[in-house]
Amino acid sequence: MTWRRGGARDDRDAPASAPGRERRQTLLLPMVLERIDESRPLTVLDVGGGTAETIEFLSRYRCRLHFADLFDTAELGAVPEDEDPVAWYTAVFSGLLDFPADTRFDLCLLWDFLNYLPVPALTGFSRALRPYLRADTVGHGFGAFKATAPGSSWTAPEHGFAYGIVDADTLSVRPRPEGSRAPTHPHSRKVVAEALECFDIARGTLLQDGAMELLLEAR
Repeated sequence: MTWRRGGARDDRDAPASAPGRERRQTLLLPMVLERIDESRPLTVLDVGGGTAETIEFLSRYRCRLHFADLFDTAELGAVPEDEDPVAWYTAVFSGLLDFPADTRFDLCLLWDFLNYLPVPALTGFSRALRPYLRADTVGHGFGAFKATAPGSSWTAPEHGFAYGIVDADTLSVRPRPEGSRAPTHPHSRKVVAEALECFDIARGTLLQDGAMELLLEAR
């Protein structure tokens, strides 16, 4: 297994476990994993900073794992007044998702990242990610339809969360040590479906407090 942070540099040590970890059942991740073609090497994008659980779980595959570490990125702040918002965010994400040109992801782990993006940023992220997707790429994430429901944990909504895969139907969820620096942007399923141009929502399962688990398919 090979894993990279930011799509560019190697990191030799897995991140240490943080306190406050919870375990959450996932209903759709098993369906996502069932779609993986194990006859070829697996290339995975994790938009977070990475967890030891995810590394350990994916080590059972012939896998290259990229950690984009997009949460709390300073460039995702206010758009300059003279810039088109979608074009601005597309350029920002194109710089952040600067993978080798031949990179094609089989699986994208988006976690609750979409909940921290305004609508133009959803589209910009989608356009920057599209060149790295296969026709059969699948994705997994969470939509938050209420500001108090960022993803799959509601015990401390003022913080951002780090996610990991414990096993096919169990996730680890813990507050990120630095907390969340960005406001949340709850979106309806319809808004996500329209703004996230590179994925279709193949299935959504409603969770508590207005959150929805999402299974995504490349368009």
